[in-house]
Amino acid sequence: MLLNRSVIIGLLARDCKDAIVRNKPKIEKLCSFFEDYHIVVVENDSTDGTQEVLQNWADENSRVVVDSFNDHSERLTDSSFERISHMVLLRNRLLDDIRQLPAPDIVVMMDVDIYDFDVEGLGDSIRQAPAGWGGLMANGRCLLPDHRFLKYQYDQYALMAIGEEMSHMHMDMFTTRHLFRRGRMLDQLVQRCDYVSVNSAFGGIGVYRYEAIKSAKYHTVKIDNSQRKVFCEHVPFHVDIVHQGYKIYVCRQMMVNNGILKAGFLKALVIYYFPQVYAVLCDVFKHVNGKSR
Repeated sequence: MLLNRSVIIGLLARDCKDAIVRNKPKIEKLCSFFEDYHIVVVENDSTDGTQEVLQNWADENSRVVVDSFNDHSERLTDSSFERISHMVLLRNRLLDDIRQLPAPDIVVMMDVDIYDFDVEGLGDSIRQAPAGWGGLMANGRCLLPDHRFLKYQYDQYALMAIGEEMSHMHMDMFTTRHLFRRGRMLDQLVQRCDYVSVNSAFGGIGVYRYEAIKSAKYHTVKIDNSQRKVFCEHVPFHVDIVHQGYKIYVCRQMMVNNGILKAGFLKALVIYYFPQVYAVLCDVFKHVNGKSR
């Protein structure tokens, strides 16, 4: 499958040596689908040997560009203002590095710490994409333990459906309960359609037409003027693409396994079959835990 186009694969990396080693062959296979390619990696503050693995990759392949730096940032895993602001900084740095190279036809932004992804499905999603597309997003899943065929939709935080606007979204739409509902909705749509039109999504991999992002930037945007809660950095980025007249789709064939969801047997069953019940329990726990502090 040769896509008669050029591509730049953009990666962010921090303390993910094993994931890079695991995904490197698949990333290189993806690059082989294109006439020309580069791989650009922004790495910061790794302590597990990630920087050395990346440098070895660059030494053996002149098309791999590694931008390593230390900003001594705290590693955060939540959706706080601090974390999203730092992700915006990193993603904009990656965009700047990409723009130092000859302009490609396509840019693939990938979370390199994903567990696995379907290379052929990604290539087919590009080759068969509807006219007018600006972004193609992954069908990102988390596997449930001991349930090989049960999968849980991933990355609802980056999802914004057709008809939704940032100015109309409020804090209640980002509770655990509501996010589960949104994930379930996307899951049902993806099962029925090869390409599900959205205003934003991500799922671990985003494929962009370069013309749609050549002057775009990531931004930190607050929800309801909150001092703490902000939109996922992908949302305003994708809204800009849509405002240019391009379409964004979640692609059924672009399967990404974001890893095993760490949960016991009973919890896994509740998450899969009764997601609203699990969401309520999570909200109750957060409320009680907050009062105890």
